Formats: sequence, C-alpha cells, structure tokens
Amino acid sequence: METTTITQKCKNCHGGLVFDAEKNALVCDKCGNSITVINNVTSVEESFQELLSKAPDWQKDASVYACKSCGAKGIVNKFDIVIKCDYCGAENINRSNEVPGLRPNTVVLFKLNQAEAKARRRSWLSKRFFVPNIFKRKLEQSDLSGIYYPAYTFDAQAAVRYSAVAVQTRTSTLVVNGEEISHSQTVSRPIDGVGEETFDDLLIMANEEIAPEVCKKLEPFGTQNGCGFKPEYLSGYTVGLASKDPVQAWAEVKKTIEGIVRNKIITRYSGFRLENLKLEINITNIMYKHVLLPFYVSRTQHQDKTYNLLINGETGKVYGKTPKSGWKIFRFFALGLLGVGATIFLAMFL
Repeated sequence: METTTITQKCKNCHGGLVFDAEKNALVCDKCGNSITVINNVTSVEESFQELLSKAPDWQKDASVYACKSCGAKGIVNKFDIVIKCDYCGAENINRSNEVPGLRPNTVVLFKLNQAEAKARRRSWLSKRFFVPNIFKRKLEQSDLSGIYYPAYTFDAQAAVRYSAVAVQTRTSTLVVNGEEISHSQTVSRPIDGVGEETFDDLLIMANEEIAPEVCKKLEPFGTQNGCGFKPEYLSGYTVGLASKDPVQAWAEVKKTIEGIVRNKIITRYSGFRLENLKLEINITNIMYKHVLLPFYVSRTQHQDKTYNLLINGETGKVYGKTPKSGWKIFRFFALGLLGVGATIFLAMFL
C-alpha cells in the first residue's frame, strides 16, 4: 500500500482520505470524493518563556507507533491504521504507550502530490549518469512515503558587546646594496564594540532522522507562511516523533547565534587575527514555532546498504546519495581518451 496511515475514511467507498493542499480538501484516493477543510487557524509565533507552561500537547487523540525492525517511531491518531513502517517498510510494528510530546502549532503543507514527487525523483535520477541501472530500477519502483518531520524555528534579538586584541603582521621589502631584504613587523591593538543583531526563523530539526546538513540541502521551507495546526492537514501522512524538546533545540540555536555573531566580527576585521575574543550576548524577545515540515522519503537497498532519497514536499527539491558503477565510470573515461586521441591524430595528419 502507498498510504500507510489512514486517518479518515470516505463515506462513499470507505477509501482513505488524503489532504490535498492545492484543493484545500480531504480527497479520497479511490473515488476522488473531496471534503473541503475550512482554514480558520492562523500560524503565530509564541513566547518561548511561556512555552513549557502553556504549549498544547497532542492530547489523548494521538499515540506513538514503534517499528521492531529499525526502531523508528511516529505519531498517529488513535484511530489510524498503521499497515507498515514508513521508514523501513517492515510490517512488525506496535503501538507504544510513550507520550507523543508537544503538539506542533504550525504546518508547512505538502504542495506536491505523490505523482509529482515521483516525477521529480525520476528527473533527478536521470541526471545521475554513473548510477548502476539496477539501482535506478529499484529506486523508481520503491515506495515514496509522505512524512511530516518536526522542527523548531526561533526568532530573537541579540545585544552584543565584544573585545579582543587585533593582531596584524606587515611585511615590507627593502633593497640594500642591490639585494632584496624582507622585513616583518607584528603590531597589535585592543578593540571593542557593541551592536545588535536580529534573527528570524532559525531552523532546528527536532527529529534525528533528518541530519542538519541534509536539511540545509533541501531548504528553503516556507516556515514564515505555514498554516496553523489542524489535524486534517495530516490525513494520509505520517508524522515523525520529535526526539528533541524545545529547550534542547534552543541550546543549539544559542550556539548558532554565537557562531554567526563571532563570524561577523571576524569578517569586520578582515586582515587581522583576533586573539582573546570575548563575547557578551544578551538575547531577548525569543519567539518560537513548533513546525511540521513536509518530506517525501524513499529508501532503497543495494548490495547490503540502504540509500535514502528525500524530497522537499513543498518545493520539490531533491537530495540523496547513490552508488556508483565502476564500469560506467571506466567506459566514460575510456571513450574520453579515445576522443582525445582521435583529435590529436586528425590534427597531425590532416
């Protein structure tokens, strides 16, 4: 089955209803019957200071499923029917008594349906010339699962004060008795300054299934234009379970902010080496959103190794790693060498 989670059933034929963002409706995957979803919920950023005391949880209408094969976990509605794991395809899955955690307040909707996502995958794969043909066939035939992965975004203002010693080595060349002599002189001076920085929608993935560097390659996501959470938006999709809470995510964001501030100061004093750089960063007006991001995911086994391919369900951007065919690489360079040899031969004798 393509759809592993059925949240609602069609009244006409009992098929699975999947949310279609373009139609803003729940659409039956069998008969095409649709039910319009009234979008009256606005996504808003919330105060981080009030997060733990006021943020809503998934309440009693959600639970966690756990896969015995790969250990993956996901959130499902208490009425959902989970056929198999969206992560590895295994069918030996159980419901868990684990608490799902905080409920998201923002959803970045899927704009690509599954057929469009498969077309993006096919186009991406057609440009991978050195990929073994057998792997291409496996990947094109593999399931493509729509999964919402949780993330957090943070806005903040930072008042910055810094001090350091700016060191510069100057080299000059003198000509003495016809001979060039190099002379180096190191000078240093104390520096300090103040400034303000504004940060908007700094993104941290809350699920370790998506590595930060992989998420970067699939950005951007429309987190600023996301919709307020409604359970109907998740119909037909699986939701990844957050493995980081907002406090852990904020600790990562603070390191990100410090790194950005530090790099800006170093860039400002280009040509100098900054020693004993000290930073005082006072962060205020912290706002957050707990966001669900749309991904299409397929996993392909090849020679005892699993290759993951991910598609941004909003923009269609694709990222994945593939095996390489040694024979295709050899043939490419062999033909290239033959072409070069033929060109040289014709240049010499014609």
